[in-house]
Amino acid sequence: MKKKILAVALATIMIVIAVTGATLAYMKDSHKATNTFTVGNVKIELSEAQVKKDASTGNIVEDNTLPRLINAGIAYGDPITGVGNLYPAQTAHKDPTIKNIGSEDAYIAAKITISSTPDAGEKKLYDVMGLAGTDLLDIGGFVTGGLISVPTDPANNKIVDGGLVCSNASYLIYQRVEGGKYVFYIFLEGAKAKDFEQVLFTTLNIPKTWDNAEIAALKGLTIDIEAYAVQTNSFATCYAAMTTAFPTQFSFSTSLY
Repeated sequence: MKKKILAVALATIMIVIAVTGATLAYMKDSHKATNTFTVGNVKIELSEAQVKKDASTGNIVEDNTLPRLINAGIAYGDPITGVGNLYPAQTAHKDPTIKNIGSEDAYIAAKITISSTPDAGEKKLYDVMGLAGTDLLDIGGFVTGGLISVPTDPANNKIVDGGLVCSNASYLIYQRVEGGKYVFYIFLEGAKAKDFEQVLFTTLNIPKTWDNAEIAALKGLTIDIEAYAVQTNSFATCYAAMTTAFPTQFSFSTSLY
């Protein structure tokens, strides 16, 4: 009888344990962290002031009542601008300006190509500049102001890869003649932060000694300006960034440095 009572008691205890075990909860905790990544951007803007003719001097000056033109060149003989054609002793306002409008620091460079298309038998641009067809052009004698007005260090001027390199603490300019066109490659030294601006030049100058034949050489005159920007990360210099990211536009067989 005692054995039967003990067996019933054990069964009861086992049932209690089983029931108690079923009500146990795990001790636990959890956390969730979301990693949100933001991305920067490298972006530049090339702009120029709109212009008008000064009635008293005949020079072409900035029209500050009009908004700047973004990524658009100004043709001075174009009737849309209303400024007419160029003539001796005239100065023409032209202020191509590069601005970093991206979120990140960037290396910035420019490529300026000067050319003209006179009619057969007329003088070429290099003729009126007193140059042979393969001579280099003194850009400071043609356009002035802005970055071009910063004097170069003669000690750092050298001929490299068939062209002339001028350099100082602000920039490196490399020039060469390509098919009768004068091409200038400008590398701005150092990383340029957001909102940085660089005016390349401000004035186109027509010599007062030029005659009809020399003015005719400016027929079809174009000053093409291209601006470039590359991230600073992964590159030690502007030159390295441009020649890597834009190998077609900045193609050199020899380092300019």
